[in-house]
Amino acid sequence: MQKTEEQIIMNTLTEDIYKGAEAGKQAQARKRTTAQLPVFRECANLLYMIMQVMYHAPRKMTKPLDEAVDCATELLRSVAMANEVRGAERVSCINIGLSNANTLNVLVCSLGFLGAISKQTAKDFKKRIGRVLAQMIGWRESATQQGHPVPTKGGAR
Repeated sequence: MQKTEEQIIMNTLTEDIYKGAEAGKQAQARKRTTAQLPVFRECANLLYMIMQVMYHAPRKMTKPLDEAVDCATELLRSVAMANEVRGAERVSCINIGLSNANTLNVLVCSLGFLGAISKQTAKDFKKRIGRVLAQMIGWRESATQQGHPVPTKGGAR
């Protein structure tokens, strides 16, 4: 039995559809987890650095270092949430993360000024926080360009 040209075309299309479905499954299997995000790893490294400083810091610096740990933990949480949600919620989570990163930056500057951490450690913190801020600002811009407006205090933009 000889196949008609129409049957050959249909078989080819069916094979292409199956190949596309397989490629989609493979792409989904390669999807990045939150722990693989560079910004999440950078935030985790910040938290680790704070824990190291906390271990060696004098007892009178416990409260500011606790605040820094809280900010870093909240920063990690907001990055993880931003990775899990889409749309305006993502932009909102990124904005929360940005505010925590800026707060953490102020705390680190204060700790450096008080002498709780060395100048080199403060410099390392600022460098890492700067990278986190840059990545999150880029992420927010990307989410905004995808059609999700940045929430503002006065309403929609």
